[in-house]
This record gives sequence, structure tokens and C-alpha cells, in this order.
Amino acid sequence: MKLLRANIWWNAIVPQVLAWVYLFFAVFYWQIYTVTTGHVYYYRSLQPLAAFLLTLFSVSAFGYLFNDICDIESDRRAGKKNMAATYSTGAVGLLALILLAAGAASWMWYFQFDVFALLKAPSTWLLLLQVASLVAYSLPPVRLKERGLAGVIADAFYGHLNPALITISLFYFGVVTINRVNTLLLCFYLVVIMLWFIKGLRNILLHQIEDRKRDRRSGVKTYIASHSALATVNFINRVILPTEAAFLLVFVFICSYELPPFFLSFIFFAIVSYLKFSGWKLAYLPKRQLKFKFLYFLNDYYEGWLPVSLLIILSVYD
Repeated sequence: MKLLRANIWWNAIVPQVLAWVYLFFAVFYWQIYTVTTGHVYYYRSLQPLAAFLLTLFSVSAFGYLFNDICDIESDRRAGKKNMAATYSTGAVGLLALILLAAGAASWMWYFQFDVFALLKAPSTWLLLLQVASLVAYSLPPVRLKERGLAGVIADAFYGHLNPALITISLFYFGVVTINRVNTLLLCFYLVVIMLWFIKGLRNILLHQIEDRKRDRRSGVKTYIASHSALATVNFINRVILPTEAAFLLVFVFICSYELPPFFLSFIFFAIVSYLKFSGWKLAYLPKRQLKFKFLYFLNDYYEGWLPVSLLIILSVYD
């Protein structure tokens, strides 16, 4: 079967997930060394990372497939191609179970099949919450997708925020003792939660705006289906983007406190973005054109610049 839609997740989320792995080593390396009284923890092989990525890919592919299964009828009304509709119910149901089983097996592989360690890890419960969110988003009668703002929040959670929380908790909590309060890490977590949640809200609202005509034809009542698309775009420009940019700056300053070159990489990104958008011409652009110009540009930082710059910094350091 073709699981090409899962590649959307793979291309957009996995670079960010890898960035969290790199950030774990780059930003908090010396704190970990101190807290563990001199014992340096590092991964001796790619096995943990491979198991981790296999889990996330399997779960995300399950989510896309399950959404297609639940959307067969609405997609038929909209004239939209649905992969699950081209196969028998038994076949797609079996594939969904295989994907879930693969995700569970690779997660257990990460923990070396130690059930106690698996259940003790906060990341395990976040992963279970991820699966539950994917199911609740699509499955009637809950079907959060058609619950207005609840659907927007759910998508922002499982599509953006929770993958970051799973990654950070898995790669950080496993090596840091809990008997020491880390103020910087607490601030880091709070900023990450706010930043990636706001980012998720922006992305799902823009996605619903693009799909609003097909959703109305199919009878799917998303948040945008009952709200003005133009008013939502204005809200994104006036509220969401400025708030997201503010939290991004705080995120950069926190990371730069432990890793000064991180700030330089962000400045370089700002300069490149200014040149890319011909910043000197922005004052002369029509307001309507300016309104749609910056809706996605921060994604360039999250999905491309952040992981690559961290790799470069780590390569220079060691």
C-alpha cells in the first residue's frame, strides 16, 4: 500500500525531532555531566535512535491511515482520493494493526524489553497519549476534527507539541537525576510547550483554510468551515505570528545561554530570510500581498535551519 501521506509527517516533523536529539547533546551536555557527578552518558550505537524513529514513523503512518479509514465517506462526497477506500476493510484494518504493533515493538526495543523501565518512562505515557489523540481526532462519535476549536487544539497537540515532548523526555529524563531543580530546563520546557503549541495552531488553521472548500463539499465541519478564512488569516498575522516570534526569541536566548553559537546561527537565518523576502521592498508591497507573505516562513527555521545549524555547531565543537 502507498503510505505517501505519511511522508508529509516524515519531512516536516522528523527534522524537528532530530533537532531535539541534537539539542539534547549540544545545549544540556555539560549540565548532564555535572548532575551525574562525572559520569558521561552517550549512545554507543545508532540502535536507540533507529528504534525511536521507527516508533514515531509507525505511529504517524497509523494516524494517517486511520484518518483515511474514518474519512472514506466524506472524501467520496468531496471527490477526494482516499487510499483506504481502494482496499478491503480487512486489509486496511490489518495494516493499521501492523503499524501499531511495529511501533510498540520498536518502543520496547528502545527500552531493551525492560517492562519496568518502559512503564516508568514519562515518554511512554506521552506516546500512548499520542495514539489516543490520533484515534479521538478521527473516530466517530468523538471525532475531534469536527468539534471546532477542540479539533484545532488536538491537531496542534499530536502534530507538533507532543512529538517534541516525547523526544525531549525520552532523551533527557533517562540520564538526569530528579533530586536537583534545574531552573533553566524548567524554563526551556515551558517555552517549548508554548512555542510548539502556537506553531501547531498556526499550521492547522492554515491547512484548514486551504481545504475549506473540499471540507464544505464533503460536509466535514472543521473550525474554518464555520468561520471567516480572511478573519482567521488576520488573526494569524496580528496575534499568532507575533506571539510565536516572541517565544522563538526566548527559545533562542535560552539555548544560546549554554551554546553561544546558537544565537549566531539564528542571526544568520534572519539575514538570509531578509534577503529571501527582499526586505527592502516590503514597505512598498500592497497590504493584501503582505498579509499572505509570512504565514509559513517560520517553518523554514523549524524544519530546515534548526537541525542543520545544530549539526554544524556540534561538528565544530567535536
